[in-house]
Amino acid sequence: MKIFNKTWITLCQVALFSLLMNPLFSHASSDGAKVICTSPQTGLNKAGVIALMSMDEVLPDCTQHVTQAKIKNVAYSESGISLQSVNFKWHEVDTIVMTNIGENAALTIDEIKSASQFIQVGKSYLMHFQLCEGTSPSLISMYVLNNPGRNIKKNKLKITSKS
Repeated sequence: MKIFNKTWITLCQVALFSLLMNPLFSHASSDGAKVICTSPQTGLNKAGVIALMSMDEVLPDCTQHVTQAKIKNVAYSESGISLQSVNFKWHEVDTIVMTNIGENAALTIDEIKSASQFIQVGKSYLMHFQLCEGTSPSLISMYVLNNPGRNIKKNKLKITSKS
């Protein structure tokens, strides 16, 4: 599994930060929630989920945060269909963020299942979430930090010495 390099992660963080600062995007609605998938690979029928976007409305009175984190634990809804929350370390503190997957009317049942399967314990993600006074932290967007669609092999250097 190939993890994107620091340059790619930094570019993603800059892009997310610029979206957060742009007033045109500051009132995004959870009605526009999206499960973003890769194109199906040759010979495979299933596309892989690479991002969850606009899972909650960005509220002006809340603080926005973007972080790279490894998922430590997850909690499912009573039905077991949707993933309700994720737990990760943020500023050396265990943080629980609500995913909003099951509560989102914009998602179909298949998208809810795919979104819930996308988030896995032990994997790292780039996450945008918000903290609002008096409520639990809420997920806005989440991006995978590896490329599930490519199997990249390391190039081996052949070193020859002249005597």
